[in-house]
Amino acid sequence: MNKKTIVSILVISMFLLAADLCLAANEFVTLKVPKSILTRVLTEVLPVQLNTKSGALSGEITLVRMKNLHLSDQRIAFLAGLAGRNLQLASEVMGQKISMQVGNVNLDLDCKASIRFDRASQTLYIRPLIAERGSRSSGQAADLGRTVAALLNGHEFPVALDKIAPIVAKASNKTIMINSRLSDIRISRDGLLFFLTPQVITR
Repeated sequence: MNKKTIVSILVISMFLLAADLCLAANEFVTLKVPKSILTRVLTEVLPVQLNTKSGALSGEITLVRMKNLHLSDQRIAFLAGLAGRNLQLASEVMGQKISMQVGNVNLDLDCKASIRFDRASQTLYIRPLIAERGSRSSGQAADLGRTVAALLNGHEFPVALDKIAPIVAKASNKTIMINSRLSDIRISRDGLLFFLTPQVITR
């Protein structure tokens, strides 16, 4: 038996032990992504273009940075750096439609977000909350900040999650495969928690 097989058996054994203990207590296998790693992951996925198309705003708005990440129970707070390109605000005054050319603008907004996980569709929903007073700009940029807050606040943005790859190990003449399905995703004060329901198959 080589070292790779021994390591695989140990990993499988520890996973099964954790699964048995958790499932026996009617719970799940829990994996935690620490805040430090979560910060790195969020940094790597940026920039992300936001869907803010509406009758009040045209152009492109991109989330380019997230700073001062703070986690609490089911909430995440951060300073959002937004970059706007070819922006134009539309408003109506005394029945007359008015368009205001903003152009390219950089915004820093204080943002909070809550999450909700739909187990059936395996989809994570993110609901941002940007306070108007969170805009750290003035003039047209402040007007833009209020418009962006109005467009984003109260809306859920879906993030479809890929199926978790199974853990497979071979020992002697048997193949052990552990399939895991996400049951929930939660935010704690020191990281992101994934709750998994394991299914063990032996062939």
